[in-house]
Amino acid sequence: MSEEDKEWLSKYNFETGKLKEDLSEQAYQWAKNNPERADELIREYFVEKRKGLLIRVRAIFRKYVDTTQFNIEILSLWALGTYFHSQFETFPLLQLYAQKRSGKTRTLKLLSSLCKGSDGSVSTSPTETLLFRHKSGALFFDEMENISSKERGAFRETLNAVYKRGNKIIRYQEAKSKDGQDYVEKCFYPYYPIGLANISGLNDVLSDRAIQVILQRSNKKLTLLIEDFGTNEEIKWLKEELTKMDIKLPERLFSQWNDFVNGLSLQDSFLKEPFEKIAKTNIHGRVFEILLPLFVVSYLCGDLDNFLKISEAYVLQREEEELVDDTDEMLRVFIIEGFCKYIGFVSLSAILEDFRAKLDFPEEWINSKWLGRALKRLGFISKKRLVNGKTQVILNINSTNTTDTTNSTNSTNSTEKGVELIDKMDIVEEKICSICGSLNANFTQDGQIFYCETCGRKKFG
Repeated sequence: MSEEDKEWLSKYNFETGKLKEDLSEQAYQWAKNNPERADELIREYFVEKRKGLLIRVRAIFRKYVDTTQFNIEILSLWALGTYFHSQFETFPLLQLYAQKRSGKTRTLKLLSSLCKGSDGSVSTSPTETLLFRHKSGALFFDEMENISSKERGAFRETLNAVYKRGNKIIRYQEAKSKDGQDYVEKCFYPYYPIGLANISGLNDVLSDRAIQVILQRSNKKLTLLIEDFGTNEEIKWLKEELTKMDIKLPERLFSQWNDFVNGLSLQDSFLKEPFEKIAKTNIHGRVFEILLPLFVVSYLCGDLDNFLKISEAYVLQREEEELVDDTDEMLRVFIIEGFCKYIGFVSLSAILEDFRAKLDFPEEWINSKWLGRALKRLGFISKKRLVNGKTQVILNINSTNTTDTTNSTNSTNSTEKGVELIDKMDIVEEKICSICGSLNANFTQDGQIFYCETCGRKKFG
């Protein structure tokens, strides 16, 4: 840093944007001849100031929430991003996906205490009306377990629109007219930050618009801390300092990004370096759309390089989860279509062997452990037992695990047949088969007649 730099920095008031005292002749000529350098020093000053705030926000999350550094970064940048929110075209929903007693409510309340326009509160019964009438400020919803239910369809559709500027919701209100009662069209444009938490996760449409943070249970000492967010001096100070930030994004920032993508020259040359770094991640589509605001926030806080590494790990994790979801769907269809083959207790290894044979290139992680968890996740396991160290299960088909199949005709026929079989069959103790005379513990019952697994399969299948 030159002597002129140092003098200019010491005499410039960054809050008012004016000099506190006159510069020396040498420094004056330097400032006059190097306006771009003065602008650069101003940017660096505010970057350092915002970086200091980001560090303190991270520290608050570490103090109260036992989670990974990966999650701390996401939570901290998202919280700071609420203060830039109005300048973005899109801003991701924040979803806390967590087990019971894993700190999701605590985390939501802490976010609500830090984010722009929020008051430290969390709602557990939000309505569609709240969503489209709310004007500004972050909102936080907890216990959103029924968000995918049929009854919450209108709420869900409105929530889908909130993440992007310009989505219009039309409602009609009664109004008096000279001809009596009439209806007047009223338009709403809901756009504000939302954080929500549940145990069961979100549907595909909502999760596609959200950044996901997975919380785990903890027994560490920090979980004993009382949620003193409303009286904690550090939190109050941080909220005040964050509120004071009067941040203007670089002019035409998103248009300049488009120019960069199309190989055109940039209005602000200093954006070339961060744009090149972002482009190297090869993140595209909807994931890029929801991460872009956090890229911008991390750049303005001097943390872009760190967040780019985190975002690449996040995208990889997301792709792996989507792969698991796709495999779950294939397993669900496979079980429904082949249900008649798996009557009575059947070993997981037999189901696994059949399922892997159906896949073109089965992954190594598709093993007995994964299969057991997937069948439980999909609601197929009715009963379970251990025989000679091997797990056996009875499969059950119901309305929960037969929805959204890719082959509605086959699934309907298989479901009806499956329900009929389950209704007829009760697992009993060792009996003698009425057909082959074998003694076995794996029996089905039709009235007072007992059949072993093989003969019963022939009879019922």
